[in-house]
Amino acid sequence: MKKRTLGFLTLSAVAFTAFAQTTEPVIMTINGKPVYKSEFENVYKKNSGKEVNKEQKSVKEYVDLFSTFKMKVFEAEANGLDTNTSFKTELAGYRKQLAAPYLTDKNVNDALIQEAYDRMKTEIKASHKPNRIQQTIMPN
Repeated sequence: MKKRTLGFLTLSAVAFTAFAQTTEPVIMTINGKPVYKSEFENVYKKNSGKEVNKEQKSVKEYVDLFSTFKMKVFEAEANGLDTNTSFKTELAGYRKQLAAPYLTDKNVNDALIQEAYDRMKTEIKASHKPNRIQQTIMPN
């Protein structure tokens, strides 16, 4: 009974996914693979505001760049470059680099740096002999 229910749920999920993909418009086909409107729009919106020279590329120019990019990706996947260990290592490095700002709290970091700096201003000369502790405050 459990296998039958699991099979039905799996079939339902596959059917739902197939139906959801067919309702979205395909704007281009590259190497026999469809490119959906939402994918293009997301990439265009993400990249259009981050141009170095502050000029937004026209949609037509961006379509050319996007299609060239997708062709290169499909070709790399076909040649198995996405499974190469050097590629995986490089990708892991990029993920780590991109995640770093989200994993550290700038305010906490700044407070720790300020505390360390303030401690450096005070020099304590301690001795194991009783009543021989001397504290000197360093001038700025």
